[in-house]
Amino acid sequence: AEELSRLLDSRLPLLLDEASERERERLFRSWTRPGKEYLSLSDVESAMALVFAPRPAPPQQEVEKQDAQAAEDSNEDTEGPPPVPEPESLAPGVFDFRPAAAWAFQATQRHSLSRHSSSELPPRITMPCFRDLLLCMRYVAELVLAFPQEYCWSESTIGAEEVQEAAQRWPWPSIDALVERLRDENEEGFTFESAVESILQFASKSGAFVVTAAEAARR
Repeated sequence: AEELSRLLDSRLPLLLDEASERERERLFRSWTRPGKEYLSLSDVESAMALVFAPRPAPPQQEVEKQDAQAAEDSNEDTEGPPPVPEPESLAPGVFDFRPAAAWAFQATQRHSLSRHSSSELPPRITMPCFRDLLLCMRYVAELVLAFPQEYCWSESTIGAEEVQEAAQRWPWPSIDALVERLRDENEEGFTFESAVESILQFASKSGAFVVTAAEAARR
C-alpha cells in the first residue's frame, strides 16, 4: 500500500508547496491539447488511463524485454528466451476507466460551481481548478484499487464488512471516510457510485479542496 501511495503521489501531485505547483502546471500542459487552455472530458479519460498505467519496469526487466524482442526480430524461427510478459495495470481486470474519469470530471465541475455564482456547470476544467480534478481522480483511483474489481462501475453493494477489510489493507483517508459514514449513519454498504460521492462530500467538508495563493491569483 505504501509503494502504491507513493506512485499515486507522483502521478497526481497534490501537495501545496511550490515544487508541486510547478509539477501540476507541467502536468496540465501535458494533458491539454495543443493550443488549448482547458481539459475536456475526453482529455481526462486519457489522463485517467495514465494514472492506472503499469508500474515502471525495473531496469533489468526492461533490458530482458528488449533482448527478447531483438531475438524475435532477427530470426522468428529460432527459439530464444521466453518473452517477458506485459506488466498489468495498477488495477488488473479493469480495462475501461471512462466511468472513473467521468466521476472525477463531474465532481470537479460541481465543486467549481460551488465557488462561483453561476448556475451552470463549467463545461471544461481550467488550470485554477486542476488541483481539484487531481484530488477527485486520486479518490476515485483509491476506490478502484481498494475494492474487488467486480464492484467497479456496477450497482452491486459493497458491504460494511468489505469496507472494514479495505480500511485495514489501505490506510487512506478516503476509505476511513467510508468507515466513518457507516458508523455515523448506520449504512449497510455502498454502491461504487455512492461510495465515490460519499468520499468527495467528506473531502469537501474536511477542507481537502485547498486553494493555494498561486491558484487563487488565477481565479
